[in-house]
Amino acid sequence: MSACGCQAWIYHDDPTQTKFALHQGPTPTFLSHDDLAKIGVIYHKMEEKDQDPKLTTLRKERGYTEHDYVTLNKDIPQEKFDIFFDEHLHEDEEIRLCIDGSGFFDLRTADDTKWIRVHCHPGDLIIVPAGIYHRFTLDENMYIKAMRLFTSAPMWVPHSRTQEETEGLKSRSEFKLFLEKHAFKNGLPVIVQDGPQSLANYPHARIINNMIYLSGFSSRRSDNTHRGAVKNDETGQFDLDIYEQTIGVIENIKATLKQSHPKANLENLVDITIFLTDMEHYKRMNEAYNLYFKAETGPSRTCVAVKQLPHANLLIEIKGVAALPQ
Repeated sequence: MSACGCQAWIYHDDPTQTKFALHQGPTPTFLSHDDLAKIGVIYHKMEEKDQDPKLTTLRKERGYTEHDYVTLNKDIPQEKFDIFFDEHLHEDEEIRLCIDGSGFFDLRTADDTKWIRVHCHPGDLIIVPAGIYHRFTLDENMYIKAMRLFTSAPMWVPHSRTQEETEGLKSRSEFKLFLEKHAFKNGLPVIVQDGPQSLANYPHARIINNMIYLSGFSSRRSDNTHRGAVKNDETGQFDLDIYEQTIGVIENIKATLKQSHPKANLENLVDITIFLTDMEHYKRMNEAYNLYFKAETGPSRTCVAVKQLPHANLLIEIKGVAALPQ
């Protein structure tokens, strides 16, 4: 069971089920109040729902002078469901107290790569911060009645993530700053889910003080094969190509920068370090490297020779630092 009053868990989209299903899988990873607080989400249990004395105290503390009630059920037009379930953010915090029925709030994790699904039941009150990407849907009961609280006329305009200008909204910038200052004292981790995974407990990159610090990258693919390492059927050995490996490394870096910020690319790199297993590869490596960078706009660079890298098929590894797009 969850340590949270309402159930909350790491959620993975399952195309074989509808969005109204739990999707929690056989062994869900349940989360606590503290886990929700790391992304700025505040949870309260109101045993007496909208008559609970704790609600009166909360309203005074946070200035919630206004409220209304909203009811959603299976008769709601499909386009409404689509709007609620589209990944979006608001410029104001969103406060919901479940009075009857149940439903799901899906909230992006701090690294922005996974969903946290919060299952709200009667008496559950959650405060969703401005600037966090989220979505809402009913569960299979197809009914919820909720109390909405606000300080003045609500401004819950949904800003879809598909709109380019959404990422630049003030609330989004302030939310990112919150994550950096409070959720992760040593910076915000970046983990690329659809790329090669780290072989130990470290992120692909870490964002702090408006900089992106990249871990060392090889040409490893998500299936743990390596670009630029092709098995020779006659000898059983791998034919290694520094040109192809260099391209593979830079493409992995480019994907991680994109994960770090939608507008981040190789031009944001300010400094890199290249590790080669043999300086004999230096010239050919540069030929691939120069496909991506120019001296006027590329990062400062250091290239050193090392005895070996973590895998026998690796000829090159690159780490770097990039400036976060403003």
